[in-house]
Amino acid sequence: MGFKDKMLSFVGLGKGRRLPPPHIVAIAPGLLITSTKAEAWFQLKTSNSDLHSEAESDAELTAVIRAAGKVLQGQDCHLKIVWGRTSGDAYLQDAASFYNTGDWQRWAEERADRIDELDLPERYVMLGITLDSERQSSAAAQVKDAAGDALGVGIGHVSEREISYYAGLARKVGRTLQASKLGAQTASSELIAWMQAREQRRGITAVPYAGTITGAGLSRITGGRVVPYTDHLRSYGSKGEITAYTSIITLSEFPDELETPGDGEWLLTLSGITRIDDTEGSEGAEVPVIADASVRFRVMSKKESLKRLDEARSQAKEQRKSAAKGSAGETSDEIQEAEGLLGEMMTTVKREGVYLIEHHPRIIVSATSPAELEANVEAVIAHYGDLGITATVAEDEQRDLWLEQLPGDELRVPDLGHIQTDVAFFGSWFWGGSRVGDSSHAPVIGYTTGSTTSLTRFSAVGGGARRDATTTGVFGRSRRGKTTLVMLSELDAGFQGSWVTHLDFKAESAGVVHTAREYGLEGAVIRVGKEHSGAADLFNVFPREQAKLYVSRQLYLMAPKSMKLLAETATLAAATHIANHEEKPSTWAVIQRLLSSDERDVRALGEALKDLADTPLGAVVAGPPTGNRVLREEPGIWVVQLPNLVLPSAQSNPEDWDSSQRLGMAVMRAFMAHAMEVAARPALRTMPKLVAIPEVHRLLKTSDGGDFMDQIARMGGATHTNLILDSQDATGIAALEGVVEQLSTVFGFQLTTPTQQDALAELLNIGSRDMVNYDTRNLIREIGYTTDSEGEQTIRYGHAVYRDWKDQAATVQVDLPSRYVQEMLSTNPDATANVVDLEPELEPEMEASA
Repeated sequence: MGFKDKMLSFVGLGKGRRLPPPHIVAIAPGLLITSTKAEAWFQLKTSNSDLHSEAESDAELTAVIRAAGKVLQGQDCHLKIVWGRTSGDAYLQDAASFYNTGDWQRWAEERADRIDELDLPERYVMLGITLDSERQSSAAAQVKDAAGDALGVGIGHVSEREISYYAGLARKVGRTLQASKLGAQTASSELIAWMQAREQRRGITAVPYAGTITGAGLSRITGGRVVPYTDHLRSYGSKGEITAYTSIITLSEFPDELETPGDGEWLLTLSGITRIDDTEGSEGAEVPVIADASVRFRVMSKKESLKRLDEARSQAKEQRKSAAKGSAGETSDEIQEAEGLLGEMMTTVKREGVYLIEHHPRIIVSATSPAELEANVEAVIAHYGDLGITATVAEDEQRDLWLEQLPGDELRVPDLGHIQTDVAFFGSWFWGGSRVGDSSHAPVIGYTTGSTTSLTRFSAVGGGARRDATTTGVFGRSRRGKTTLVMLSELDAGFQGSWVTHLDFKAESAGVVHTAREYGLEGAVIRVGKEHSGAADLFNVFPREQAKLYVSRQLYLMAPKSMKLLAETATLAAATHIANHEEKPSTWAVIQRLLSSDERDVRALGEALKDLADTPLGAVVAGPPTGNRVLREEPGIWVVQLPNLVLPSAQSNPEDWDSSQRLGMAVMRAFMAHAMEVAARPALRTMPKLVAIPEVHRLLKTSDGGDFMDQIARMGGATHTNLILDSQDATGIAALEGVVEQLSTVFGFQLTTPTQQDALAELLNIGSRDMVNYDTRNLIREIGYTTDSEGEQTIRYGHAVYRDWKDQAATVQVDLPSRYVQEMLSTNPDATANVVDLEPELEPEMEASA
């Protein structure tokens, strides 16, 4: 720095403050080029850090520090956290890539309208890295820029060859960052342009450009007028109207120690700033404060780090000596402590490879009125005050700080910075938050509710499409929204051209068929009775060698308690004989075999089973075959209801079940297998398939229930049939290793007992694995509650932890496209959808392959 620069810096007019605004000459994928420099820009993916265990957080933080230290060392970097809004139009354009059946356009339009109604903030974490800080000499660039200003246009030029050169440098830098936990992706031209335009005219939502942006298109993006005042700036629109009031806040003092997870996450917590709305009619509601962040930083090399530490220690040493001379030999404890800490830090840098990072944090707050801006600023200052960080509005620095946070600019106010260790800086977790679900090209089912919000996507038929595990688990206590989520998933699958079967054992899901028909999908509610005799016979489902075992267990389940011992051997012998000697074996034939026995006890068993087979429900699984089929074989949503089905409670002892409960369990398992058998037929081979099975926890009460469920799950994987399992018993599912292995996706709703909570945490893959995690238990207990406007605790329906097929977990709110759909999908017993007749005419059963 020359003598002139030193003097000007002394009076507050440093070199950075005297620079003109940046003149952008080109924007290309991953590149922003001004008349004096070139920058690479990357979008960082959101890490799913909200539900990390402490060990997972430590491991990820260490990995990020290692990657950043390797790639960013010695580079001038610019971190920006900016907020947009979710767009219904964007979702509507995407819907055509996964919907293809029925009136899907109307369904997608209603979802898009709901997305716009939610108006969710969408966070973008952007990282800029300077590739060339001397693209042109500063003096020459200023002359050109001045000429451009006189003409009203920017006259900088950049060739395609130069763009290609910088693009190559950006790719080289981006490879390591992309492979790291930061998941850096080359920022699109549109995103870079939107980020720039947003700063010029606060509130802009999108820029309709693609590819390289130059010339007139660039002037439209960078056009705008911003007028600085002492403590804020005013942005003006094309008609001269004020579009926004903005204040730049600096973080001037940090505490000596920052804990992470905790107060050290000072950039992640941006999304959690709120204030009380005191406007008339708001009733004191809590509203979010949207605050951006701009942090220019530099990762120092080991040599530079040691040099800076040594300079600081020498300065402290001189202060100590000076203070000792002027204070009768007494020195300040603070000076001595600082000198000692700096010495320890030098040792740490030498031995452990810790990096030092110099950074200059700015928080940008906007509003539509001065009063709103003042309230937002106060909320930000109070928020950081609670973290032990001093935040202040930089008076008389607003112009320079605003220019400094523009992409393509540089550090202008160097005296408002800090030096921290890599752990302290990256411990701010600027890339952390909540992110879960399928990527684009999948239906939206709601939104995340953690430290960051984003639309949540899920396709129940996605597992089969990507040749992955095909089972989705929906676990939690009753009346928390599990069935609604299942029906929403079925409708989305229906619009994707799927064959969907829902086994409705409680007669509460007819609404999904009403909704399907309303939106142009095929569907019916099929109430099973004696006219479907033999339709769910297990001999029609499994190969003969397996079938004889499952039929034997089925009849054993149906047998009276006093005949269990006899039934265990007699039914297997009869089923084996029928399987070996009958051309078309059936459970009815097995019962006839028992009735023809020479032994009186065996005949008595046959009579007891025949009595059950003569009932409307018993006939479906053990009666004489009639040829009337239950399930259709074309795309649509087919709900199978079994009237008068009596299922035992999950807490009951199987030895205490009465005949109706034993029959109910037999019918339940038979229809599970029957649905899987139909899904495997040749007519459905190339079609997406989904079978929803509720009340799974009841089946686990049977002696072979676990083995049976394991077989059903494996059948789905073999035929690419997707399953949704609904259960209130997480412990029972967690104990079935075969079923757990088939789980691709898990939704965890509220559970209240520690044993169930621990099992659900295991299925969701959250919390600590080697100790009781009380935070995880509390999360699962509290997820089903919320607080109303009066401070009272109320039930929160549809709120769950979602673990996707990529093993990411976050809290989500299931959200329906409209109030109309919500009413149609009501599971209340008196809901209109559950009392209207939607049965199809009977059709003959197709020949089932054995």
